[in-house]
Amino acid sequence: MQEIKNMLFGIAIMVASIAFYSVYDNDMIAVMIAFIGLCIAIYGYSKKEK
Repeated sequence: MQEIKNMLFGIAIMVASIAFYSVYDNDMIAVMIAFIGLCIAIYGYSKKEK
């Protein structure tokens, strides 16, 4: 269950980066936030029980 929470948390961070970009229009920070979210989502997926 924790793995699914990590995946959803990563996806939420990626969506938040889109919202951040639409408000502040700063490419570098939005891309860094989205990359961190992607890493968290991939980590949650890789630790998922089979």
